[in-house]
Amino acid sequence: MDATTAAGWLPPFIGALLALSALAAVLPGGDRSRRAAYAAAALACGAMAVLAVLVLGGAGPVQFAVGTVLGFTLLDVRLDRLGAVFVLMLGVVGAMASSYAIGYAPHGDPADEASARRPEPVLVAYPLFLASLFLVFAAADLVAFLVAWEAMAVASATLVVGARPTPGQARAGYVYLVLTHLATAAIVVAFAVLAAAGGTAIGGLPAVARAMDGPTRDVLFVLLAVGFATKAGAVPLHVWLPRAHPVAPSPVSALMSAVMVKAGIYGLVRFVVLALGPGPEWWGLAVLAAGAASATLGVLYYLDRKYPDPPIFGRTPEEGGVIMRVICEYQAYAEPSAM
Repeated sequence: MDATTAAGWLPPFIGALLALSALAAVLPGGDRSRRAAYAAAALACGAMAVLAVLVLGGAGPVQFAVGTVLGFTLLDVRLDRLGAVFVLMLGVVGAMASSYAIGYAPHGDPADEASARRPEPVLVAYPLFLASLFLVFAAADLVAFLVAWEAMAVASATLVVGARPTPGQARAGYVYLVLTHLATAAIVVAFAVLAAAGGTAIGGLPAVARAMDGPTRDVLFVLLAVGFATKAGAVPLHVWLPRAHPVAPSPVSALMSAVMVKAGIYGLVRFVVLALGPGPEWWGLAVLAAGAASATLGVLYYLDRKYPDPPIFGRTPEEGGVIMRVICEYQAYAEPSAM
């Protein structure tokens, strides 16, 4: 079996493993069911990593569609090399986090047999979270991207809050949901403008966006930058980070910090750098300022505020800020007149 054929078979295999993980989460069996759910998720993440390596190694983009309604495709997926870089990160981190979660899974009360065998419906959000992250990096059209983006937000918020949230968890989940949906609203408006001008295929966006007039491109830049920078934890849009990450279960917090916030970086690269392309000088200065502020203030908060889990809060904005500065430098290199 060659690499291209193997890559074509892996997406259904990944979907089957994630469905098995979700099924195990709702079955009675207590700890055994939870461990089975995490084990299936770990295998699915391992398959994601293999798929990403195959695509990066030259197997070519992997494309498939999931379901149609009234002639419209529900999920149009195309994993190219850019998406494969992020899927590889998801696969590696997800496999490690899920493997750790097999032993991390909470135990029921040994004195209460019913409690020990009680299913954990909230755990269904874990494979949904993994699936939505994969689809964010592999979506081939704007509708599929938005469906995956919203599923990612809802699933991660569900995992942060949990089945029996404390007041702190409930507040963290509320702040996170409010900010992520404000960011999503900005992205939806930008996507609506792009779709009205030239359809929903992501591959066709560069030609559509670059044919627009200057003021329209400026508005699109602001909307997309705000929407994706919020998810990336860029200062001053990072306020959900110190609330959500410390209260999330450790495996979920690892996925949020290492992968989910990078979905914001992916959005900036895919839709700002590649779709909008080089723009006026203030675009680059805005990205540079946000990146520098995030990198600097992330370190200062880490040193000064001393949150219960400061490395997560400190390093996540710092990493996002450094990456945003690299994006700015790339744009300047691609077209010197842009800076």
